[in-house]
Amino acid sequence: MDEGPGSKRPLRDNKWVGKAAQASIIGWMLVVCPIVGYVIGAWIDSKLHSSPWATLVFLVLGIAAGFYEVVKLVIRLSR
Repeated sequence: MDEGPGSKRPLRDNKWVGKAAQASIIGWMLVVCPIVGYVIGAWIDSKLHSSPWATLVFLVLGIAAGFYEVVKLVIRLSR
């Protein structure tokens, strides 16, 4: 196996494991952000009796937030 600095064999580069773990949450971001936006909008609509406007606005904001976070993550992982 990889011994470390004193061995003749170099250590393996395992950075891909961390990047793969971070990339695995992309699907969750694209699902959870719109759901959170929908729930917040539906709650506001129930309090203000403004159905469906707050739900639609916060759903769109949740979708945009999800895509924004995915783009940030992909840029960070590509470095």
